[in-house]
Amino acid sequence: MPEDLHAECLAWVLRKKGHVVDIWVGSDFPHQQIIHFEFSADQAYQKLVDQFGQFAMADYDRVWFRRTARLHPSQTLHPSDQKMAVEQATELREAMFHQIAPDAFWVNPIVSTRQVENKPRQLVIARQAGFQLPRTMVSNDPAAIRRLYRECDERMIYKPLRPMSWTGDGRDYDVYTSALEWEDLKDNEALQLCPGIYQQNLEKVFEVRVNMMGRSVLAVAIDSQSDAQTRQDWRLQSEIGVPLPLRPIEVPETILRSCRSVMKSFGTVFGAFDFIVTPNGQWVFLEVNGMGQFLWVEEKRRGANIPMAQVFSEFLESGDENFCWSGKVDGDLSLDAYLNSDAYKEYSSDPLRHHVERPRPSKERVA
Repeated sequence: MPEDLHAECLAWVLRKKGHVVDIWVGSDFPHQQIIHFEFSADQAYQKLVDQFGQFAMADYDRVWFRRTARLHPSQTLHPSDQKMAVEQATELREAMFHQIAPDAFWVNPIVSTRQVENKPRQLVIARQAGFQLPRTMVSNDPAAIRRLYRECDERMIYKPLRPMSWTGDGRDYDVYTSALEWEDLKDNEALQLCPGIYQQNLEKVFEVRVNMMGRSVLAVAIDSQSDAQTRQDWRLQSEIGVPLPLRPIEVPETILRSCRSVMKSFGTVFGAFDFIVTPNGQWVFLEVNGMGQFLWVEEKRRGANIPMAQVFSEFLESGDENFCWSGKVDGDLSLDAYLNSDAYKEYSSDPLRHHVERPRPSKERVA
């Protein structure tokens, strides 16, 4: 997707090290791209062409499956045709994801990525791996949801099964983790028609993001409780401009073993694990994101020797699911170095140049 600092920064670092890097902005499909499959009795042919040229699909030896963006319909189509066009284009793009560089080292493999996106499956695998979980219900049963609310002493939160955003009334809306009140649970129809994740709202001292790159671990403690607006969901710091204190943290070996067990079960080689730490020191698993953001750690802890961009670039270079970072920091391959480069100045001056831009209403969060 365009406007992705992670992709641009890592491409710059890898090019600086002498590698050839191509970025495929999948959200430009189908407006500015062609995906083509052709089959006959004696051959199969496929191609991917964007506004810059044709991709050599079989020649890549490393693929970072960064993340996928929703496709947006062309406003030139009749409104009744837009949904079909988007669904058909999404299906063809998904097929192409499965065909690019089948012999490359993928971070993460496409099939594994789709599996780890499933939150209920995550909870099953996490429990089997030995993680402690909050009291949790994934359901659309109104009576059961209200029962859990009472059993959790009226301390319960809601999370969507998938990241959700939509546009309406001239605004963009995002859904974050939200504390619930009894009034939120009275509408049987709303609860039954929109399943969700309901969890006990545990008391927490701080939260932890554990970035696993092969066997390398870069973890930070997040003081999410230092501001009332981030106590339920620390990701709101980027929306409301609250800089939360971060510090490096050692991860208990038992937690690392469980993280690696989860990654092995899903077949992933990278994962951003989220935990809360309770007043009695217990680490409680929340979720793992196979396409999680990580440069924000380096940005907020400048000078603290948490070189996320460098380590991730070396992980990609290694092509090794058991990659172990040497611990040697190279300031020339840092996020700061990129932000001070000519490449960043060119990118930031107009990140959407050459790319499809969707309408941008004013943004509002749903909490």
